Amino acid sequence: MSMRAMIAVAVVTLMASSPGYGQKATGRSSAGPLKAVDSDTSAAAVSGAQGSVTFDMEFTEPSGNEYLEQKETGRLRIAISNPGAGTVKGAFVKLRPLQEVKGISYPDSIFVGDIPVSSSRYAIFYFQAADRLDPQIVTFGVEVRAGRGLLAEPKLLTFLTRQR
Repeated sequence: MSMRAMIAVAVVTLMASSPGYGQKATGRSSAGPLKAVDSDTSAAAVSGAQGSVTFDMEFTEPSGNEYLEQKETGRLRIAISNPGAGTVKGAFVKLRPLQEVKGISYPDSIFVGDIPVSSSRYAIFYFQAADRLDPQIVTFGVEVRAGRGLLAEPKLLTFLTRQR
């Protein structure tokens, strides 16, 4: 079985075993498309007392070779839009690893603040790979929240790591 086929099986397995994380994430790089990383621009909003938001996300890594390698810094840019009828108060983005992540440091959440009607806010996460990095498939659930509730359906971010 090829490496790509094994990765596809692992990602599908993770997605199937992770209730609430039914969407796969993807991304683009200035060096060209990242085939190992996907982007989800679906606009599934969750309505609630706080309002509703949609979000898109894009993951890039500096070499453009589809892997986060040692000493590289990957970037996840999340654009959050509020098409609702009221201001969303105190929004934040939360990353939930779906397995143990080794050799990568990252913040687990970023506070976005209030999002007025017809406005957008951005959260940018940086993933710093250590000097020693074992090959792995890294998957996070990405949630946009306010207070105790979800503001949009969670999405998945998946990328690969390896030694150079």
